[in-house]
Amino acid sequence: MTIDYLPGDIDYSARVAKGVALLDERFPDWWKLLNLDTLNVSDGMACVTAQAAQHLGVGRDWLDGMRHFGLTNDANTADDNTYIAHGFNAEDVPFDDFDVTEGWGRYSNSDALDRLTNLWRLVVLERRALSITL
Repeated sequence: MTIDYLPGDIDYSARVAKGVALLDERFPDWWKLLNLDTLNVSDGMACVTAQAAQHLGVGRDWLDGMRHFGLTNDANTADDNTYIAHGFNAEDVPFDDFDVTEGWGRYSNSDALDRLTNLWRLVVLERRALSITL
């Protein structure tokens, strides 16, 4: 599958917002239950969907959570119903044959995952702060 966008086109905040909307619909108290000390999007046992799966009793890891929320996994696409499109993961570096796809040479999956982890933490912290002030 070919990616038809560049790293600079990715709106990670919009992706996380899409994931938040999904969780709000399917697991309304998710933000109260996530452990921010261990939250790490790059850790399949401590990411958002893994922690949700554990709390919901539907599994222990990212894959269980992904399946529970009806998402698909494709490491190189952000199509509408994918894990990536909901801010739960980031693209791998795409290759065209054996060469990095043009425009993706400086992209770092690790940096993208760190950014997503921070965005998820911010959402949770904002919601928790708001609930205290209400």
